[in-house]
Amino acid sequence: MNGLGCCLWWFVLGVLVGWLLNWLFSKLFGRNPPASGSGSSDRFASTPRAPAPASTAPRTPAASTTAGSAASLVDLDAARRAGFNLRGADDIAVIDGIGPKIEELFREHGVTTFAQVAKMSVPQLQAILDAGGPHFKLANPATWAQQAQLILDNKWGDLKKLHDELAAIEKAGNPNNHR
Repeated sequence: MNGLGCCLWWFVLGVLVGWLLNWLFSKLFGRNPPASGSGSSDRFASTPRAPAPASTAPRTPAASTTAGSAASLVDLDAARRAGFNLRGADDIAVIDGIGPKIEELFREHGVTTFAQVAKMSVPQLQAILDAGGPHFKLANPATWAQQAQLILDNKWGDLKKLHDELAAIEKAGNPNNHR
């Protein structure tokens, strides 16, 4: 084999090994959170904190003005203990009534955090749904800001109770009255 052919094979082998190592490292140390709550999303959790005493005043939406501060406020361990499976600190799909399609629509409109949802009014939320077209006509965002604020306040028991109430209303045959 001449010198050029040998170098070509080494180059191809180097590219393949580089690609394989890149794939392996992206799987092991990738930046994207897993789609399921397999436990490896712990890297998004903040340091576990004890729940705030009942006597403290509830946090206002202004206390969570940036996505970074909101991410550090959500206690993912407490959420898991309450039965919620968040993919990250700002998984707005955990809000009852927001599914993957509505979450995608909100992301397209720059709404990606619980703090943003908590500060929005029902007409603002509805405007985003209306911009998405007729597929989102049945969604009713009446409690979405309230749910987002409960999440920011780490009131997972209250959120679970609200979800149960909303499910009971839906089961009673009035699905457009709650979400």
